[in-house]
Amino acid sequence: MIPAYGPARILFFAACLLTLFAALVTGLMMWNAHSIERQRVQEWLVHMETNGDEAAERLDEDLRATSTTADDLAQWVEDTEPTVSDIEARLEEVVDEQPDIFGIGIGFTPYAYDEDTRLLSRYMIRLNDRHRMVALEDRYDYAAHIPEAQWYHDALEEEGWLEPFFAEVSEEVVVLYCAHIHLSEATQPDGMACVNYSIRDIWEIVTRLGLGRVGYTMVTTQAGEFIVHPQREFVLAELGIDEVAELRDDDEFHRFSQVVARGDTGFFRYYDPAVDQWAHIFHTPIAQTEWMLAVVAYDIEIPRDWLAHRHRHITITIATLITVLMVLMAFIGWQHFSRRSLWMASIVISLGFIIGIGRVWTLAGLEVEQDPPDAMLLLDPETTDRYVSDYTAGIEERYHVTPYIVPAGLVLESIEVIGPHHFQATGLIWCRYLIPDHDDLQRGITFPDAIDQEVVFEEVMRYREANTEIVGWSFQATLHNPTDISWFPLDVRKLPLRLWHSEFDRHVIIIPDLQAYSPIYPRALPGLQHDLVPLGWDVHRSFFAFRYHNYGADVGPVDRSTRGHFPELTYHIVVQRRLVDAFFSHQIPLVIALALMFAVAMLETRKREKATAFGFEAVKVLGVVTAIFFALIVAHIDARRRFIADELMYLEYFYFVTYFMIIAGAVNGYLVNSPDIDAPIVDYADNLIPKVLFWPITLLLLFLVTVIVFY
Repeated sequence: MIPAYGPARILFFAACLLTLFAALVTGLMMWNAHSIERQRVQEWLVHMETNGDEAAERLDEDLRATSTTADDLAQWVEDTEPTVSDIEARLEEVVDEQPDIFGIGIGFTPYAYDEDTRLLSRYMIRLNDRHRMVALEDRYDYAAHIPEAQWYHDALEEEGWLEPFFAEVSEEVVVLYCAHIHLSEATQPDGMACVNYSIRDIWEIVTRLGLGRVGYTMVTTQAGEFIVHPQREFVLAELGIDEVAELRDDDEFHRFSQVVARGDTGFFRYYDPAVDQWAHIFHTPIAQTEWMLAVVAYDIEIPRDWLAHRHRHITITIATLITVLMVLMAFIGWQHFSRRSLWMASIVISLGFIIGIGRVWTLAGLEVEQDPPDAMLLLDPETTDRYVSDYTAGIEERYHVTPYIVPAGLVLESIEVIGPHHFQATGLIWCRYLIPDHDDLQRGITFPDAIDQEVVFEEVMRYREANTEIVGWSFQATLHNPTDISWFPLDVRKLPLRLWHSEFDRHVIIIPDLQAYSPIYPRALPGLQHDLVPLGWDVHRSFFAFRYHNYGADVGPVDRSTRGHFPELTYHIVVQRRLVDAFFSHQIPLVIALALMFAVAMLETRKREKATAFGFEAVKVLGVVTAIFFALIVAHIDARRRFIADELMYLEYFYFVTYFMIIAGAVNGYLVNSPDIDAPIVDYADNLIPKVLFWPITLLLLFLVTVIVFY
C-alpha cells in the first residue's frame, strides 16, 4: 500500500528512485568486473594452452629421438649381425653421443643369437652419472615368467613404449621403448633394442620445458598411470589417476581419468580438495607415446593486478550497501516510520555493514598473492637460465669477465616473527660448486640482512657428485626486516632471505637449485619443512626471486653499468597474521565495550517511572562510561607499546570509533536527563532514534575506516 501524502510518501518515492539508480550502477560495476575477470582468465587459458602445446611438442621430439635411436640400433643389428664386442662398442658409442640416455641395451630371445647361447643381453645403465655395461643374463633370467622380467614379455608382444615399471638393475622406475630385431623369417622377434628413461629424466625434461607460472605438471600413460607427478610417491608406487582419486575420495579426479583415456585435448575444470582450490587442467596427448601431458593452474595462481582487483570490488561493495540502504529507506517510508520498521532496518543495515567489513577483509587478504614489485619470480629453470645468460653476456662484453654461477638451495625448519622489524629463521642451506671451474672460490654463503651477533653457520655436509661439490650448512639467523604494520591485525608479511656468496666481490651470481624442489610453484611452499607453522601466522606462499638492489656505491659487481640490475637471489616467505588470535586478544574488549554502551543507551529514558525502575541516574551513567573509557585507553596504550608502531594501525581506528561512541553515549545520556533541554532527537518515542542508530552508526564508521585503510 502506497503511503498517504506526507514525509513517509516523499521518502518512499525518493528511496525507490534512488534504489533503481543505485541498483543499475551496482549492476554495471559487477558486469564490468566480471568482464575483466573473464577476459583475464581467457587470456591466461590461451597462454596456458600455447605453452602446454609447445611443451608437448618438445617432449614429443625428445621422445621421438629416443625411439629413433632404438629403431636405428635394431636395424644395425639386423644389417651387421654383430659380435658381442661389436654390440658393447656400439652401445658405448651411442651413450658417448647421447650422454643424457639413462639406459640402452640389446637383448635376444633364447638361442636366437647363437644356438649354444640361451640368453644374451648387453645393457648400458647410468649409475652415479656414469654409464656401466651390464650383462643382463647374469643378473636374472629375463626370459622367465617372473615379475622383474615382465617388461621383456610386454616388449615381445608389442614394440613401442611400455608402461612404467621398477627396474631391478637400476633400482629406478623407468619407461622403456623397445624395437624388435628380426634375424630370421620367423614372425616372432629374435630380440629387441631398448632405450629407457628413468622417471627422474622425464621429470627433468618437463621442468626444462619452461611452462612458467603454473601449479604443476603431470604426465600420465593412456591408462592413467603417473609418469610425472609432483608427489613422487605416486610414481614410485605405480599409482594411477583412479587409485589416487580413490585414496582422496575425489570423484572429479576420477572423471579426469576418462578424459585421459580418450586422449582429448582441452581444459578440465577441477576442484582440488587437497588444497581447497579451483584449478584449470590443460591436457594434450604426446603423439609419440600416447601419453598425456596435463598442466594444472590454480585459479589463485593466475597472475592479476591485485590492487586494481581490490579497488573494483571494494567499490562494488560500497555500491551494494548503498542500494540496500535505499531499499530500507523505502521500507521505512512504506511502513510510515513504525517502530518495527525502524528496528528491522537497523538490524539489516548493521548486518550489511558487518558483511561489508568482512568482504573488505577478504579482499585485503589477497595481498598474500601480490608479488614483490622489485622482484622477478624464478619458477622454472628455463627462465632462470635465460636471464642469467643475458646478464653474463652483457658483463663479458663490457668487462671481459665471466661471472661465477653457483646454484644454492635451502630448507627452513622454523620461522619466528619478532615484532615488526625482525624475524628469526633456522634451517639448512647448500651450494653446488662446479669442479674445476669453482676450485678457487671459497665455500660459503651469507645473509646481508642478518644481525651479526645473532647468526650461526655450521658446516654439516660436503661431498662430490661427478663434477660437482655440494657443501651444506645448518644455520640460525635473526634478520632485519622493517615492515609496515598499518594493516594490523590483517597485516601480511613478506619475509625475504637475501643470499650472498661469501666472496661477494668476485662477481658470484647465486641461482636457485630448482632441481631440488618438486613442485616449485609458490602455493606448494618449496623450501619449507612441511609441518612448519609460525606461531600466530599462516604461511601462504614461498618462492625464489631475483631482486635488483641499488646499493648506491661501486662495490664489487655492482658498478656503474650494473647498479640496480645485479641479480640478487632472495627467498621469500609470505605469511599472514592469524586473524582469530588477533581478534580475540585485541578486538573482543572493544566489542564488549560497545555492547555495554548499547545496553546503557537502551536503559536511557525520560519517563520517571521507568528511570526509577531501572535505577537510571545520570551520575551512574557517567561512572559506567568513564570506567569503559579508561579501560580502553589502557588497552590502546598497551597495543602501541607492544608493536612499537611508527604509524597508526588499522586496529587503532576501532578504538577511535569506540571513543566517539562513548562520548556520543555520554552526550545522549546528558540530554535524556535534562528535561529542560528541548532535544527532538531524544524526545521522539522516548529516545528511540539514538537506540536505533547506535549499531548502524558504529558499524558505518568502522566500515568507512576499513575502506579508507584498505582501498
